[in-house]
Amino acid sequence: MPEVKSKTVRKSPRDILREIVLSSFENFIYYIQKEHFGYKPNLYPYQLRIVEDLEKVLRGEITREIINLPPRYRKTEIAVKMFIAYALAHNPKAKFIHVSYSTKLALDNSEAIKDIVMSEAYQYLFPEVQIKKDSKAKEKWYTTQGGGVYATSSGGQITGFGAGSSIEEYDDEVEESEDNNEGIEEFIPVNPEDQNSVFNYVFGGAIVIDDANKPEDAWSRLMLSRVNERYDSTIKNRVNSRFTPIINIQQRISKNDLSSHLIKAGGWNLLKLKALDDKGNPLCSKIHTRDELLQLKKENENIFNSQYQQEPQDAEGLMYELIKVDKIEKRGLSISACDPADDGECYIASIFAYIYDNTIWVHDVVFNQDGSEKTIPENIRKAKLHKPYAFWFEKDGLGSIYAKQVKQKYTLVRTFNAKGNKDARIFDKAYLVSKHFRFLNISPNQEYENAINNLSSYEKKAENNEIKDFADICTSLMDIAIKNKLINIYKD
Repeated sequence: MPEVKSKTVRKSPRDILREIVLSSFENFIYYIQKEHFGYKPNLYPYQLRIVEDLEKVLRGEITREIINLPPRYRKTEIAVKMFIAYALAHNPKAKFIHVSYSTKLALDNSEAIKDIVMSEAYQYLFPEVQIKKDSKAKEKWYTTQGGGVYATSSGGQITGFGAGSSIEEYDDEVEESEDNNEGIEEFIPVNPEDQNSVFNYVFGGAIVIDDANKPEDAWSRLMLSRVNERYDSTIKNRVNSRFTPIINIQQRISKNDLSSHLIKAGGWNLLKLKALDDKGNPLCSKIHTRDELLQLKKENENIFNSQYQQEPQDAEGLMYELIKVDKIEKRGLSISACDPADDGECYIASIFAYIYDNTIWVHDVVFNQDGSEKTIPENIRKAKLHKPYAFWFEKDGLGSIYAKQVKQKYTLVRTFNAKGNKDARIFDKAYLVSKHFRFLNISPNQEYENAINNLSSYEKKAENNEIKDFADICTSLMDIAIKNKLINIYKD
């Protein structure tokens, strides 16, 4: 009987490229970078470490992953947008919940993932991954095969959606546990040494948390505890099985942030990427050189230790190192700023200063608890005396009322918003206030002396400071000077 020769099945260039791109997360990123975003494919060494850990998550070798690294190091692009798009290419049924501190950020990331999936480059290799036509919302969208993404904030609602595959979808990898009297099914994990095991395990999705804590909440025990409680009560319970991976990516901001909460609980794989290693080498000199990082450390060591070194410390010691002078010359640009107070409780804090030689020279203040009936006329009197080019008032509280009444007598009035947590604002600008402000060595009046004493005794541990109003208005005036280019903080 004649021998029948089998036909050789030749793979098309598209099929070959598809295999290459699917073979590793690194290859997928390079492909999307070049073909979708249109720039030269590139991953720095530290990013390859992130890619390696996420590959292990995809293979089922890691189910609880924490990645800590500095801000602006492209963590969201790789660990959220690229990773979820890559996982859907492997399994269009994969279900993800994406969480961030901001609803807007979470929704923007969700939209970016959808844009990658719908791109011409992605569809060329993975046409089976289709977005349902009725999935137009950024908050929640589905693939035609039942996968999808639900995006929300760390304080938002998560209803009607679970991450990962259900236990029934692990049929081929599940067996009854002999040691469990209740007969709960036990998952057989992938054996990392068995290279074929990657084909026996299908990744079903994950919860991906990206910066659950706002940096501005670093000093708020209430906000930090709320996020931790939210994770325990809601977020971690939105998995479709106990084998669904949870990935927490964030820059550290506090010893009480979500990463700390999870590390204390145990069972998490931690990838900690410090901006400067123990030998003083930068994590990525293309992003920050060693000298740039040391300058950041000099400006605010606590923020540097937390956000850049991933090692938050308890803040100790005094906040300010005040520079005092014997005389302030009344030259340069006259400027004033005021933080109005509610009558009888907080302090009203106003600063009258001159800006020259890249320095803010404080020559007069209003700092008391006398109430608006007395302090509004006092601010008007000093404004007419010192003639600032602009008198800035914080809008919050009585600010708008103060601004309107002062403007009737002194027209050069402007307003500003002090955004974020007060303690965080103060801490962030304390170094710059110490560097660019000058105060009189001999106080011209009692209110000036009280204000300086309050500032010089201000502690880094925020809860120890009962009166924060003068520190806050110094911070606001520093912000105003920077935003209006009256001070160059980069000039030596």
